[in-house]
Amino acid sequence: MNNRLLLRRMQDVAPNPLQTATSAFSLVDLGLTSGNIVTVRRSSDNATQNFTTAEITNGTLTTFVGVGNDGRVERMTDHQGNYDVFNLVTTIQPLIVENGNLIIENGLPALKFQNDSYLENDTLLDLPDLTIVTVNRSISNSNASRAFGIRSTSTTNRNTFAQASDNSLRYDGASSSGSIAPNNALKIRFSAKQVEQVYDFLNLDENINQTNVLLNNANGFINLGGPQATLNQRFEGVILAAFIWETNKLNDRLEITNYINSLFNVY
Repeated sequence: MNNRLLLRRMQDVAPNPLQTATSAFSLVDLGLTSGNIVTVRRSSDNATQNFTTAEITNGTLTTFVGVGNDGRVERMTDHQGNYDVFNLVTTIQPLIVENGNLIIENGLPALKFQNDSYLENDTLLDLPDLTIVTVNRSISNSNASRAFGIRSTSTTNRNTFAQASDNSLRYDGASSSGSIAPNNALKIRFSAKQVEQVYDFLNLDENINQTNVLLNNANGFINLGGPQATLNQRFEGVILAAFIWETNKLNDRLEITNYINSLFNVY
């Protein structure tokens, strides 16, 4: 069945589960907003312009960037209107257009992260519970597979939570799951945290508090592409979408992932 037709039928019979997300980031129409969702800077003269999801794919964006030029994302608007993420450092902004061509993953526009690029909000969050869901593909080694999370400014407390390519939710780079395996396949990844208990799609009862260090709240900034502060652990790959809830949505994981799959046709 056509992906968009399936989505419309799902919307007719059930509410959009993404409406309850705290923040949602994507270059694809999620049914949450019709306004501008990205600010792009072109490499030829550093001019910037805002674009809607429709303008990203109808040629407006690539016309603005120009033949042979790169387009980098300076700001990505939260589809929920809560926490925009941005990066004003031109050398480490993710790509949306490369050499005049729109970055495409699975037939849809995507962000490409490389060379320590990332986007981050400027509002400090303090979350005892959270859920992170991403649609991404890592193209890097295991040390740079953390795509999305809450980046802590602390160097002593375990309150950075970053989703890795094996679905685990890593805190300060540590986890009882063992080493991170690189995963070059496009996946929908679901992770959740409830106080001291952390869950992922594969290990739903996993307790990562193995070091007798109290797990603090996820305290920090929403970060897309670089939740680990160490430069060589920032994500390298493509991201189609990222979502965060300020609650544990484990019981709704099938509804959420099925709906996301209807948008991005991953499986």
